[in-house]
Amino acid sequence: MKNKIKYIYEINDDILIGYDNKYEFCKDISNISGDIFYISNLNDSISRYMLVESPYKYVEFSLKKQMQDSGEFSEPVTIISHIKKKNTTTSTEILFTALPARLHHYYFDKIKNYNDCFIFFPLYSALLKIFNSIASSKPTTLIFQYNRFAEIIIGTKQKIIYANRCMAFDESKEQILSLWDACRTDIAAAENDNKIINEKIFILTWINSDVSYNWPEDYKYKISYLPEETITIDNKEYKSSFIALIKSLKPHDSASPISEKIFYISKKFLPFINITFLFLSIVCIILYFSINDINLVQKKKINQLKNKISSTKVQHLPELPKDKYEKSKLFINEILDVSSYPSFKELLGDVSNAIDLDSGIYIESIKMNYNAKTVCIELFGNIKTSFEIAHNNYQNFIKKMKKKKYIVKLNNFHTNIKSSEFLIKFEKNISSH
Repeated sequence: MKNKIKYIYEINDDILIGYDNKYEFCKDISNISGDIFYISNLNDSISRYMLVESPYKYVEFSLKKQMQDSGEFSEPVTIISHIKKKNTTTSTEILFTALPARLHHYYFDKIKNYNDCFIFFPLYSALLKIFNSIASSKPTTLIFQYNRFAEIIIGTKQKIIYANRCMAFDESKEQILSLWDACRTDIAAAENDNKIINEKIFILTWINSDVSYNWPEDYKYKISYLPEETITIDNKEYKSSFIALIKSLKPHDSASPISEKIFYISKKFLPFINITFLFLSIVCIILYFSINDINLVQKKKINQLKNKISSTKVQHLPELPKDKYEKSKLFINEILDVSSYPSFKELLGDVSNAIDLDSGIYIESIKMNYNAKTVCIELFGNIKTSFEIAHNNYQNFIKKMKKKKYIVKLNNFHTNIKSSEFLIKFEKNISSH
């Protein structure tokens, strides 16, 4: 299957692989290679749209505490933001997926250890992409029904108004009918709470969706079923509009780290980039030697003029330009310097190699900035060990980065009984890289 995998769907306990218009169920993807788009509904996760009483910058931290205090999670939790909008200085509207931190680390370790590009899409990242393709200026509803679940998104082209999950106890016929009843109740409640009227309801299907629900003939909204694609799995045909519409996903819609997105795009355009750099290198070399030749000619002319001036004893002649091409040479030298700067992948390698596998250090976000002579790396993360062990492992990480000639510019370390959080900024001189 090498180089053929395109999409991997992890819906509940089923893993479906699609490649070259062929589909098959799989229990383990450890032997898969090639670039993949991985879409998962993230078992044990919660997705919804909320107005949170928290400043925009700290809304994820407030949600973590709120989820644990309410008892929805009894373990450390991670928040993936899909849409985040400032409401007031002290409140924020957010569409998010909350999941156990261990599950988040599980998927991001997969991304880190995968040899090719691993572009990761939580279910709501995919649903938002589909919703935006059908939404209009008037309120619209999207319902995605699969197994014993139904995901509901209500909103317009400009704004999400409501998002939530309905679920049944099992997949029996009676329970699925009750699930659709719950969807109607949720839609009516959302309309009443937000004082809106739906223009249309769209149904999105999975390969096992049950859409036999009989909507009332006098139901006030038009029900539309999105176009389905027929696929074959083990010589059996299935239909799904989710699979048909998911192919519009782009890497920037994903929850993968920015480095993974850049890696994917770079690979896609690598042939063009190679040709461009080859062309620029040739142009630079030609310019460099041409300018040297021109300089020699100019110097020769200047010497001739000096001799002529000396022989004619002219006292006042206009000053000739010393070297009109000096700026061009400086520009070319700057291009050559920039091309020698360390790559994103090289910098990520420095950070990864400085973190011991058993240290408990997890990086949640990373920012990189290049300046004229330095590169700055800003890291935010946490350490899931006791304070004493966390602090020792953290100091060991800093020592390893210093050995690689990184300078610590900012170091914030906060701890509690079971875990610690840190924000650290490194700087490294790259002028002689």
